[in-house]
Amino acid sequence: MIDYSKYIGIDYKLGGRSIEEGLDCYGLVLEFYKNEYGIILPDFKGVFSDARTRTMHGTDGKNLRDVYDESMQEEFFEVEDSKEGDILAFTLSGVPIHLGIRIDDSLMLHTFKEGSTSCIEQYRGFKWEKRFYGAYRHRSLM
Repeated sequence: MIDYSKYIGIDYKLGGRSIEEGLDCYGLVLEFYKNEYGIILPDFKGVFSDARTRTMHGTDGKNLRDVYDESMQEEFFEVEDSKEGDILAFTLSGVPIHLGIRIDDSLMLHTFKEGSTSCIEQYRGFKWEKRFYGAYRHRSLM
């Protein structure tokens, strides 16, 4: 049984990779997978930053959606029927860039924006349901 309470209230920090200094959504996934499953995931921070810049400025090359899809496939596979601990991906401005960790059929653990902290929130509600991009399971948790 996973104790999600220890992941609630962590400050958000864009690009953050430590609980003490703050975490972004992928930093929270990194920390969760390390602590709960003993899985060390690669850090795609630089790849996503470069792709985000190219996407925002309309330059040629891979866009953020392509980079996201390729990066996720290295460690995860998409699932139709998600379960606890799976990664939920959401789009912002049409680009899959936000992640949450599925708790149950309606709740996720995530952290979202500057000035906020990690929390448990409904992902099937008005705010997130229309932004849902897909659910992913780590290859070692099949």
